[in-house]
Amino acid sequence: MKPIPFRDVHLDFHTSEFIGDVGVDFDPEEFAHTLINAHVNTICIFARCHHGYCYYPTKVGVVHPGLKRKDLLGEMIEVLKTHKISVGVYTTVAWDELNARLHPEWRQVKPDKSLVETGYWKWLCLNSPYADWVEAHIRELLSNYQFDRFFIDIVMQWFDGCVCDYCLSDMEKSMLNPENPSDRRIQAIQVQRRFMKRMKSIVEEYDPEIAVYFNRSWILSANPDASLRKDLEYYSYVSIESLPTGGWGYNHFPLIAHYLMNKGIPLQSLTGRFHKSWGDFGGLKSKAALEYECLRVAVRGIRVGVGDQLHPRGRLDQATYRLIGYVYSQIERLEPWLKDTEPVADIGILIANGTGPEGVLGTDLSSEEGAMRILMELGHQFLILDEWDDFSKFKLLILPDHVYLSEELTDKLERFLEVGGRIIASYFSGLSQKTGEPILRDWPIRSIRRSRYSLNYLRPIADKLGLDVEVYDYALYEPAAYVEAVPGAEVLAKV
Repeated sequence: MKPIPFRDVHLDFHTSEFIGDVGVDFDPEEFAHTLINAHVNTICIFARCHHGYCYYPTKVGVVHPGLKRKDLLGEMIEVLKTHKISVGVYTTVAWDELNARLHPEWRQVKPDKSLVETGYWKWLCLNSPYADWVEAHIRELLSNYQFDRFFIDIVMQWFDGCVCDYCLSDMEKSMLNPENPSDRRIQAIQVQRRFMKRMKSIVEEYDPEIAVYFNRSWILSANPDASLRKDLEYYSYVSIESLPTGGWGYNHFPLIAHYLMNKGIPLQSLTGRFHKSWGDFGGLKSKAALEYECLRVAVRGIRVGVGDQLHPRGRLDQATYRLIGYVYSQIERLEPWLKDTEPVADIGILIANGTGPEGVLGTDLSSEEGAMRILMELGHQFLILDEWDDFSKFKLLILPDHVYLSEELTDKLERFLEVGGRIIASYFSGLSQKTGEPILRDWPIRSIRRSRYSLNYLRPIADKLGLDVEVYDYALYEPAAYVEAVPGAEVLAKV
């Protein structure tokens, strides 16, 4: 795989067909030197946008009607290569307004039979003949241009499943019930993975050295069918899209990063120069904000990326690149200590989501986030784990709130305890997936049941929790659990 440098700009260009004079102010040398002066050494540029239009001569798609340059993509690639700036090429998949209008039969359909649409964008089905169109588009790019990595965006089926004619036919062949939400979710995941496998093989056919990433929303899950671990088979690297002020929040990046950091795959993370989210032309972060967002990525040994959107006339904004340069100059000086690093952690947080009755439909990561925030605030080194990780490197495993145990995970935890490992389990963690009862040997509780009250109180036992914890009836603002301890177990507090 071609190396991925450390300081990236992800340059969006989602430009309506009603905008004219597209690219009219583009100056190749000014473009390159603006990036160089900002200490940028790799950039992802656009071949096609969410409006469905291409920015290069195409026989497969449609050139943007307002484009004033013969081959904007080609000009960018040429000048970037001249100045030894690594080139990534961007294209979009499920969000494609033009093909949604031309081929409404390719659109994704919700279980209630309405068409899938979010915000500005209509969703196309990756299981329809649209996948053939995308293949032709990708082959065209690979045939005509030389570049280093491929960022293929919005590789997503609707979370609750698509029930278009193509997906219904597929589900019938796979013995999946379209009336069952879990079956619809499994179908959606399978469609995404088939699409990624197909497109990855096409890229490798042309140039196996091109790094490929398929971007979509990520939800950590320990369910075997929904685990992100399986998706990693189709990626050359992972770009963690995480704009803290753009809807992702400040917990999203560390949660995903601490899961991926020990998976043996190159990592990058994307924040944005925007105050809000993508396409926020009037938003420019403060130096302190962008500095914090980039440095918290870099100190984890993860490549840094900043999202920008090019003005339709094709000229980079100088204030934006002075801001990026301020941060990237610092990261450039730190790079010798950031490259080729490995995480060193002795605490692991097991993923709870997907282990319980929610199965493949699980999306709640509040327990994992809570454990993560405690450890970050205390300054402890940790990773996020699932049952397929190697536990032998850790001294302590934390099972937050709802980690239900499969037979395989039970065996691994037993072996972990036998060699001196320690476990902290909260709430209903440690119960069997099959029986709902405690399953680990020498577990200090005999049974556990949910409180029937909406509010409970916790009273610490004197001198058990430290001198700074008062004996007091502390309100628990969510339903508690009643636990029956085995004889000899040490009880620290009572509900």
